[in-house]
Amino acid sequence: YQVGDAACFTPEKAGWRYHIGIIRSLHENRSGDKVATVRWMLRPEDDHLMLEALKRTPSLKEVALSDVEDTVPVESVERHVLVEHVPAKVLDDVLTSEHSAFLLLLAATPDVYAYAYAWEKGHLRDVTAGEAARLQNLAPAS
Repeated sequence: YQVGDAACFTPEKAGWRYHIGIIRSLHENRSGDKVATVRWMLRPEDDHLMLEALKRTPSLKEVALSDVEDTVPVESVERHVLVEHVPAKVLDDVLTSEHSAFLLLLAATPDVYAYAYAWEKGHLRDVTAGEAARLQNLAPAS
């Protein structure tokens, strides 16, 4: 795994769904254990306030960027996933179309997710293409 990768992470409790996050750094802690700093993605249905702010039914493959970062053991990384940024207007339009090719791709591909929004301090905001590129190390920081 490398910085900028999106991945699934082992949940804290058995029976919980895995967590999705973007690896922001990889390093060793003071004990010499390999750890990753992760910026978490949230599923809208997991937060009723976010779900209300979204004002539409989310796709089961939709996530939102959270403002939470944690350091976790590298061993908690289960597998790579693809987290694709889609502009908010495009995602909202796609989700109102029943036969969208993008929705069919999301549904048919187990480890592909889409995001357009960030959930920060109880508010939903659009994620810009530049912010998404920097988050996944696809563009230099400004």
